[in-house]
Amino acid sequence: MCKRKNETHKRKHCYYFANRIKKGVDNLEELAKLPFVDVLYIGPNDLAISLGYVGEPDHPEVKKKVEKIIEVAKKNKLALGYYSTDVTVLKYWKEKGVDFLFCGTEISLLMDAGKKFINSI
Repeated sequence: MCKRKNETHKRKHCYYFANRIKKGVDNLEELAKLPFVDVLYIGPNDLAISLGYVGEPDHPEVKKKVEKIIEVAKKNKLALGYYSTDVTVLKYWKEKGVDFLFCGTEISLLMDAGKKFINSI
């Protein structure tokens, strides 16, 4: 079941909006008000590329956009998701109020496990 924070009724499905491009962040105020959006998901690498900072998800301009996403999510009682493979980065954004932390893709997690296994032999 899914619901916006402090919402009294529950729905069968959750819907999230992935904030991966500048245009999405620029129009976030309107998007966050859509009744079917439950989660704002932050893709920092794609967002950095969209802003012209390839490979720099920690660039100050990218962080500024992420902080805007967090502000809009809190204002609209939406949950927040953030992706990173760096534990320190995830801890930082958790302290800033992010609800869901995505630590890798299926492939990256399998590759890491495979590398650890091979290195242990």
